[in-house]
Amino acid sequence: MKNSEENMNVLFSIHPKWKSVIEKKWPDWTQPSEAPGLDLQFAFVDDKLQDEMHNLYVSSGNDEEFFILEVPSIRELFRGNRNPGSLGNTTDVKYMYIITYVETQWIALVNGEFLDVPRDMTMKEIYSQLRRRPDGSSHNTDAIYSVIWQCLAFLTGVMEISEAEYTAILSRLVRSASTFYTSAASKNMYERLLNVY
Repeated sequence: MKNSEENMNVLFSIHPKWKSVIEKKWPDWTQPSEAPGLDLQFAFVDDKLQDEMHNLYVSSGNDEEFFILEVPSIRELFRGNRNPGSLGNTTDVKYMYIITYVETQWIALVNGEFLDVPRDMTMKEIYSQLRRRPDGSSHNTDAIYSVIWQCLAFLTGVMEISEAEYTAILSRLVRSASTFYTSAASKNMYERLLNVY
């Protein structure tokens, strides 16, 4: 569809705060129009992220060189004023990319045995907390909270995401987790998404 193609062409836009830092690190770096041009890396030690949650390990995507990008706040990265309303069963390229990115990242880390398989209740709580307080600290000590926060921070830095869009995306993720929840111990979300991705 033409609309989807147009959306892909403007999907990625590095936040100005990040761009100057990145260009100092990699003077020849240029952002492609249909990709972020950056990769988010996760470093684990003893089942925990190696560094503080607000330090993102970012690579250029072309090699293994990376640097630590300090991101004190997701809220500070919000751009624009687009309000998508309730996403429902949206097929919008931008929102589906964000949702898919978040889900595939934590699933890959579970599969790599860096993270434990999360309970559906845990995922619902994490998404709910991040929806209400993007920069609030979590009482949940699971590393998966930090991983998801970093994914959202990374995406908000490489895409133009308004506060209303962020809230709508997290609301969609909360509804998804709620759908899979059947008991305090259920882990249906992981099993279902594993078959999807």
